[in-house]
Amino acid sequence: MPAEDMRYEHRTSFRYDGMPSDLSDTFVIQIPAGLGTCEELLETYATRGRFPEYFGGNFNALRDCLCDFDWVSAQTIVIAHADVPLTDASDAAAYLRLLADVLQLWLRFDLHDVVVVFPADERATIVMLLAAPYAAPGG
Repeated sequence: MPAEDMRYEHRTSFRYDGMPSDLSDTFVIQIPAGLGTCEELLETYATRGRFPEYFGGNFNALRDCLCDFDWVSAQTIVIAHADVPLTDASDAAAYLRLLADVLQLWLRFDLHDVVVVFPADERATIVMLLAAPYAAPGG
């Protein structure tokens, strides 16, 4: 694995070691396996994340909600993935970059601790997707 891929992947702060052991005061958004389209992913976030009515159902609105969470009282928010969602590689890469950006934002604030978890066997796929050129998502 090239060093530059690892630098970007490391910067994301994604976890590959499973869920945090202490889930007290934690709000968990489970992203199930097999979500192939942006629409499916966004609908999953809207329902499982209990997003507000104003959620626009696109990647810009997803970023807005993931950078807000004012409707969540828990200190820790875990976004737990069963796999890397989205069949289209450019959409998947855009989604991963969105998550990485969200995590970078939350490092500057202490209102919530936001954790993004992927299965360990998805790490190589994530590194490959993040190394690809950027393309705007279809959602």
